[in-house]
Amino acid sequence: MRISRKLYDAYLEAEEHYLTPNKRIKKVKKSVSELNCNVVGVGIGYKKIQGFSFSEAVIQILVKKKRNLNEIPKKLHIPGNFAGVVTCAFGKKGKI
Repeated sequence: MRISRKLYDAYLEAEEHYLTPNKRIKKVKKSVSELNCNVVGVGIGYKKIQGFSFSEAVIQILVKKKRNLNEIPKKLHIPGNFAGVVTCAFGKKGKI
């Protein structure tokens, strides 16, 4: 896969957003901070939906456990894109 500058910049933005320690996290409720800790990695790869791969390069957000959107506070939803590059969450459904 050829990594464009735009894709690399989006990767760096996502990595900083999810993997850089956040001093404000102490002010957030415990349940919210636990959900935020669900993100365990950021990568670059191809979009996958229900096991099918697509040729579109995306920012992959790796999570311990995929959750339904209604279980997560809106402010902790994974954004649809970083720097104009589509995101895709990867993780196991249900309990680990």
